[in-house]
Amino acid sequence: MKHVLLALCLCLGFFATAQTVTIPDPNFKAALLNHDPVIDTNGDGEIQVSEAEAVTGEINVDGTNTTDLTGIEAFVNITRLSCNEADITTIDITQNVNLLYLDCFNTDISTIDLSQNILLEEVILGGGDELLSEVDVTNNINLKNLYCWALPNLTSIDVSNNTLLEVLWVSDNDLDLLDVSNNTALRTLNCNRNNLTTIDISNLSELENFSCGYNQIEILDVSQNLNLTSLICYVNSLSELDISQNVNLLNLDCRNNELQVLDVSQNIEMKSLRCSTNELQSLDLSENLLLERLTCSYNNLTSLDLSGNENICDLSVSNNPNLEYINFKNGNNTILVPGSICSGSGPSDFDASDNPNLQYICIDDLDYGVETFLNVPPGVIFTEDCGITTGDTNIIQGSLSFDENMDGCDRFDIKIGNIFVSTTDGINDIGSASLESGFYTLKVSENTYTTSVVGLSSYFTVTPSETVDTFTGFNQSEIADFCIAPAFTANDLAISIIPTDVARPGFEANYTLTYENVGTTTLSGAITLEFDESRISFVSASPSETSQVNNTITWSYNSLQPFMSKSISVDFSVLPPPTNESGDVLTFTATANPISTDETPDDNVFELNQEVVNSYDPNDKQVTQGSQVLIDKADEYLHYVIRFQNLGTASAINVRVQDDLDELLDWTTLKILDSSHEMNVEMVDGKIDFIFNDINLPTEDTNPEASQGYVAYKIKPQLGIAIGDVIENTASIYFDFNPAIITNTVSTTYVEELGIGEFEESNIVLYPNPTENNFTIEAVSRIKKIEVLNVLGQTIITKSGASNKEEISISGLQTGNYFVKVTSEEGSETIRLLKR
Repeated sequence: MKHVLLALCLCLGFFATAQTVTIPDPNFKAALLNHDPVIDTNGDGEIQVSEAEAVTGEINVDGTNTTDLTGIEAFVNITRLSCNEADITTIDITQNVNLLYLDCFNTDISTIDLSQNILLEEVILGGGDELLSEVDVTNNINLKNLYCWALPNLTSIDVSNNTLLEVLWVSDNDLDLLDVSNNTALRTLNCNRNNLTTIDISNLSELENFSCGYNQIEILDVSQNLNLTSLICYVNSLSELDISQNVNLLNLDCRNNELQVLDVSQNIEMKSLRCSTNELQSLDLSENLLLERLTCSYNNLTSLDLSGNENICDLSVSNNPNLEYINFKNGNNTILVPGSICSGSGPSDFDASDNPNLQYICIDDLDYGVETFLNVPPGVIFTEDCGITTGDTNIIQGSLSFDENMDGCDRFDIKIGNIFVSTTDGINDIGSASLESGFYTLKVSENTYTTSVVGLSSYFTVTPSETVDTFTGFNQSEIADFCIAPAFTANDLAISIIPTDVARPGFEANYTLTYENVGTTTLSGAITLEFDESRISFVSASPSETSQVNNTITWSYNSLQPFMSKSISVDFSVLPPPTNESGDVLTFTATANPISTDETPDDNVFELNQEVVNSYDPNDKQVTQGSQVLIDKADEYLHYVIRFQNLGTASAINVRVQDDLDELLDWTTLKILDSSHEMNVEMVDGKIDFIFNDINLPTEDTNPEASQGYVAYKIKPQLGIAIGDVIENTASIYFDFNPAIITNTVSTTYVEELGIGEFEESNIVLYPNPTENNFTIEAVSRIKKIEVLNVLGQTIITKSGASNKEEISISGLQTGNYFVKVTSEEGSETIRLLKR
């Protein structure tokens, strides 16, 4: 009998050892059979219970398309289970009591029982699982790391028994409350993107990394978290944040709150600060010498001083509507290279865009800054003189008087407006146009400045010729008055035509005639305007015309004193198609009489050739001389007009037009011709600001006419302009604190011959231009008709074409400007022609 019992026991032991684990999911079974290290040690293609019990390490079925973990219960001795991104819906690990690590992230499980897994030290759950709404870890007292994030139906979690927790990650859930008062060993806590309105972390003295972004927290006390190195609390409702006790803080991200004050003076170890979208009016970073990354966009900063932050390699300070100055002269600008890796942790950038009032950025090297820091508002001035950029200034101010009687200037002499006064310290040139009252103001920094009147003709003398003032410190002022007197008698008038509207067929267009006495004597006479009556009809003028005879309008003027200018507003009706089509040219000739006794009679006549358009941008820039100017006219003015219109939804309180003059333009010759509203003019290093404060410009919807404005000026090229030189200009228009509207770029090329009118498809070419007797027209397609028109738009020569190349004689015409209208099979083009 004993022998029989022994045999039976041996058989039972053999069957137990040979029993196969049931694994219904073929993907799970395949993962186990191919597991490394090998589980199927006998190689029979099955997993025996003994083989499962022998596994003491990890089972990993990540990404194996496993949908059923049945059979895992046989692996009673495993310490780690990872089923990340497995499509399982249920899991039973109650038999796996030796588990230390569990990763079930990105699964579809609806429930999980961890009550028997007392030894667990790390659990990872979540990943958008909408079925799992409860996680009970009350029995898991050995937990050190708990990750339960992206569980949209998880509304609560109890971690009060998990006193050994060092990492708690419960972000992207639906938690209303989170009690961590017992978790005093926590080093990392992330509860981003929940519904928390408050959280108490005062007991977490070991806490190093805390993230609570995207909640509704109004009060956050971190004063007891002395070991904190990273604090992320963006997108909450914080109006205050005291981090004075967190002296070990390296990273602070408090974007999108309601902070009006942020004191980081005690956080001297800080390397990254993100505080955008708050209500900060100032930011003192003088103690944060290790700072590498700074993002402070969308605040109310007026200035930013980074002169002591030599480690800055990433800077974003965009959208601060009141920001005027940035001092970035820290001695180490070259470590900020947009697009490079900043401090080994991400790309670098320099973004100071959309700061409508930003005037100056002080940097170490002008060439490096201009070439590297491109993301700045148009017209911003880079400088190496940081006195201005810190907001500290001195004032040079005074008045300009005209001593007509040459007996010395006194209070009875007239004051002169619209004259440029410039000052320089040898590095920076700063200028301003005198107001109508004759007064001017220049803002300068510390240094010695030489101030003088610029742009006057040789007809006048200035006393004194210049003044020299030295400023040590700031908030000082000096007076520099200038007395302007005639050097000799000179009669000199100048006139301009300003197209304040575009010319559209069937609509009215407005033009402003501006005439000025640039000589030394008081003059009387008449202004005439000739126009092409076949294309436009006169509507009205202000002041009213003295007379009109056919296509010539006349205005009389009397007692026009030196430095005085006047304007005439004229409205015309542009005749509808077919009289006017897009591309046709309207011609105007304005004359200021008398001419016979004028010192420079050429500027007594002004010709405007305006192209007819169908559509247009109301915020634009024009140069009335066109895209080509003859080199023999290089000493004459170019006339610019910048137009703007409020297309927004609210009236614009202030408008500012910034114009960065081309380096080929001589800013000392700039002369303001006219403006739609009262304005101030400021200049620094060739960058002009036309400032319309309190303009209160209505919207186009409420008042189309009053919603528009403009400024017009003339300026000469630099001496030495050469054939082929191109002068380009673009303006930036700011309506209050809105981003800049960038106008088109106008381009003027200096040429030996007026040239080539190019038609995008037909390539129509006219040469030579200028010419004395003949010119040739060439086109890709057959030329149908050629018309030569005078400046009044009258056709004086007509020729029918038969080929793509035609020659015309103009030997019988007087010298002057003409227009050649060419009609080909592809369309028509009008080209300006000069007859010598």
